[in-house]
Amino acid sequence: MKVWSGGTPQLIKKIIATATITAGLFSKTVYVKDGKMYWAMSVPFNGLALTSGIWVLGKNTNGNYAVTIDHIEEAASANGIQGFALFGNYVWIIHSADGSITKTDDQVAFTETSIYESQKFLTSKDKKKLNGVWVTFEPLPTAGTVVLKYRKDEETSYTQIFTDGTDSAVAHESVNIESSGVAFPNFKEIQFQISSTGGAVITGFGFDYEKIAGITK
Repeated sequence: MKVWSGGTPQLIKKIIATATITAGLFSKTVYVKDGKMYWAMSVPFNGLALTSGIWVLGKNTNGNYAVTIDHIEEAASANGIQGFALFGNYVWIIHSADGSITKTDDQVAFTETSIYESQKFLTSKDKKKLNGVWVTFEPLPTAGTVVLKYRKDEETSYTQIFTDGTDSAVAHESVNIESSGVAFPNFKEIQFQISSTGGAVITGFGFDYEKIAGITK
């Protein structure tokens, strides 16, 4: 994705598919709303399986252009999204081989999983040790669950650090150990994924690390 305002076009984001994509997985429908451009695309990327959703190009809170998935359609099959429509705050999505239609839900159902993927942190030649991670959230409802995962360096899949479904909990911290009982890894760069279901609302996350002296390989 590039933006041009004279001179050399500026690269905003490059999305590299990890498998072959057919033309049918791109919708020609484009909407512009509140200064942002929306379009539908189904693509396997970033180590994930085929992800279908509504993508958006616009300026972030820092005033810089950014590209992200605004809405993931988990019900879409391998045939992807054929089209979509925006009406106010509602989204109608036509997907799958049979032309199924789904729309955003204005009821307190929370049947979908919300996923946040962070940027890659601490990219450099130096090795670091992950000491602790934490996530904060609004008091968890009865069905609310929060899951934190990481992946490091060249890895393409995430490893779970913890899951928390404790009623009314507002934070979870994990120190030195994954949920499997394995010690936290050493890394050169690291990325985190937070999933929330059942109405869990994430408010923040952070991590602590230390540089490993003398190790750069």
